[in-house]
Amino acid sequence: MNLQPDRLAPLSAQERADLKITDMRFCDIDGMPKRCTLIKLYTNAGIVGYGEVRDAATKTYAAMLKSRLLGENPLNVDKLFRRVKQFGHHSRQGGGVSGVEVALWDIAGKAWGVPCWQLLGGKFRDRIRVYCDTDVEGKHTGHDMGLALKRRMDMGFTFLKMDLGIGLLIDEPGTLTAPLGFLQEMKTYGKHSVNAPHGSMEISQMSHKAYEINTIGHPFTGIRITEKGLNLLEDYVREVREVIGYDVPLAVDHFGHICVEDTIRFARRMEPYNLAWIEDVAPWHYTDHYVRLRNATTVPICTGEDIYCLSGSVSVFPAQSGTLGERIQLVEHTGSGPNPDRQEAPHAHQCVFRPGTNELFVCDLGSDRVRIYDQNPDTGLLSHGREIVMPAGMGPRHLVFADADQRDRRAGQRGAPRGPWRRLEDRRRPVHAAAGLFRRERHGRHPPARRRAVGQQSRPRQPVPH
Repeated sequence: MNLQPDRLAPLSAQERADLKITDMRFCDIDGMPKRCTLIKLYTNAGIVGYGEVRDAATKTYAAMLKSRLLGENPLNVDKLFRRVKQFGHHSRQGGGVSGVEVALWDIAGKAWGVPCWQLLGGKFRDRIRVYCDTDVEGKHTGHDMGLALKRRMDMGFTFLKMDLGIGLLIDEPGTLTAPLGFLQEMKTYGKHSVNAPHGSMEISQMSHKAYEINTIGHPFTGIRITEKGLNLLEDYVREVREVIGYDVPLAVDHFGHICVEDTIRFARRMEPYNLAWIEDVAPWHYTDHYVRLRNATTVPICTGEDIYCLSGSVSVFPAQSGTLGERIQLVEHTGSGPNPDRQEAPHAHQCVFRPGTNELFVCDLGSDRVRIYDQNPDTGLLSHGREIVMPAGMGPRHLVFADADQRDRRAGQRGAPRGPWRRLEDRRRPVHAAAGLFRRERHGRHPPARRRAVGQQSRPRQPVPH
């Protein structure tokens, strides 16, 4: 095992070909604004790659990947990422896979002697504007926060962000309505749901009673903000603006677990103070809540940092006079494909409405199923209806709808056998998925010689069950 100091010189072609991962180790860093765990991937050439498991995520998310990486060439970044991708998930559950990927790119950059951004396709600009997140410990006023932000400006930062939420109200009588005793439980076990210190989450908040409190969905805590509470929050922001002025952008984050109705009330109160955005006021997958919020306020809305490898999703956009509006819904397909060598994740390859209905059929090529959604004709939003699971390798890639009687007439004119296909269409009159009319070869391919309509088949075949 090579645990020598990290080598910085680029490797030769032969050394790159022989490069192997030899070990994975961890280092917990405490006492910083955010608690984090560093990942160190060691190689037989002395190069060490560094990654990070995000705050409050256990290093187990990365350690369980070790057996799948040892002995592999770390320069095959995409190959190894595809191998471990299935073991990650949204939010902190993605910390292990993401940290490993960062470490792999770190090794690749060192092995080739070029920055990672060059390996990823080059840069777009030489300088990037960053914002500076700011916290004030303990009980404080908007004026106190304004002074802290002012010090950031004196350091040269040109874009600011602060925490603002129900944590400022939890000790103020008459500002919050909640089930009796629940606010005290949150103060004791679930302070992250109220106000996260340093914008982060402590590891103690991810177990036992604290985990139970912290994972209650925003709409289900039963917490409501009173008018007195909204007045205090507005006064806080006004005091901040009185100190820093209106020339510098100001964003807010970590609002707390409350319902979308109160989030809308809060956002409307913030409109006079020209905020850059309000962030993560609901979990990112509550897309219908974000639609309501976006349509109810002029304050920009920000979310998405917890999304892990979003793939196979369906987006809904309103169309007027041939022009697409802003997206109103995102429906995510998660999971892994039955055959990673063919499709490693869900893949929404085609969307088509069943004629004369509000049913949307989505061909998920990656998971071998057809997902069916019902669209609300008034709002345009989709609700999940049912799924048709196809045999492994069947896909389908595309489907069309055909009138069953018309197809039978055409098939009869051409002398094609009708028996088994009649049974298929009887299950789903008056239309059916044409995917059942094609024979799929291995690896999910359609050779051109096999792409024949039913009426052209030379002999009867059993229908693919729906």
